[in-house]
Amino acid sequence: MTTRGTATNGASASDARDYLADDFAQQADDLVAEGTCDPAMAEGYLAFEAWLRARPADDPRLARLAQLLRPFLDDDPRLDGTLYPDGDAIRFMDAYAPTTDPDVCSAYLDDLLAHLARDYRRWQQQIAAAGPSATWRLGQRPPDDPPVGDDSSAGPEASTRAEIEARLRDLTDEQADRIRQRLQPRPEGPPQTCAPAPEPTYSSWQDYLERTTNADRRAWCARKAKVANRERLMSGRPEHRLGTEDVWRVLEAAQGRCAGCGSLAVERRPSKPNGAPMPWEHVGRRIGSLGHALARVHGGQNTADNLAWTCLWCNTWPSERRPGATDHGGIQP
Repeated sequence: MTTRGTATNGASASDARDYLADDFAQQADDLVAEGTCDPAMAEGYLAFEAWLRARPADDPRLARLAQLLRPFLDDDPRLDGTLYPDGDAIRFMDAYAPTTDPDVCSAYLDDLLAHLARDYRRWQQQIAAAGPSATWRLGQRPPDDPPVGDDSSAGPEASTRAEIEARLRDLTDEQADRIRQRLQPRPEGPPQTCAPAPEPTYSSWQDYLERTTNADRRAWCARKAKVANRERLMSGRPEHRLGTEDVWRVLEAAQGRCAGCGSLAVERRPSKPNGAPMPWEHVGRRIGSLGHALARVHGGQNTADNLAWTCLWCNTWPSERRPGATDHGGIQP
């Protein structure tokens, strides 16, 4: 008989396990969907997700996990996102990924719990100081929260081989080799053929609003902000950090339509039931993506006035930005 497992604070250990596993599956999907092109990290996230789901509910670490994630399991509205925004745990996950080795996954969970514990303590201190008005939003960390993370752990960015090599010339041989092992450069041009597009999930902006919840939309925007706030190889750490509301305002103002081609772009990137990425080119103009009007790699700022809602196809291939396009699943309501 399987034990459900309960933390001392009343939260379900198995719920906490599944919640974190779902987050890692989404992280892997986001890496590919946003064009960050790091298959090794995505593979590590998926390996950890599978390993974590297989943990028995009476594993004492899961009870600890339930305690640390209790605000999110209880849907506390005072926090943004799916983990403590811009906290130690998220920065750790952005910088490091486990491998398929079960021992590595086990050690990774131990490290992650330590980072979550620091975030949880900060949140409790924030509640003690601010009372009911305490909040922790994306881009607005608690005032006593010191900067954390390794500044050298730049997240990958979708660039061509030539662009990457030009940037690597500024690094040491050791740094350059380490980055080459992790990165997969963007192809020089878009694929010439792809599968036929299925029927769209949403037929209009109104249809999208009616068939999704506000919580779902906020969570999606929070993930978009998190990706936009990442440090990248080709553009470094952004001076400004975006929040959930910044992304939502851009999406709402555009009514979900791509700034490049005008297609309704509010679908998620296709994925398997376990969260593993699937080919997306056939519906690329339907997949929502947060872009910068002037790309960060070209000096654009990570600020609300430099944001644009685009489809993933146009965000990946600027030369494909054609108003009214209906290829690659484009929808022109």
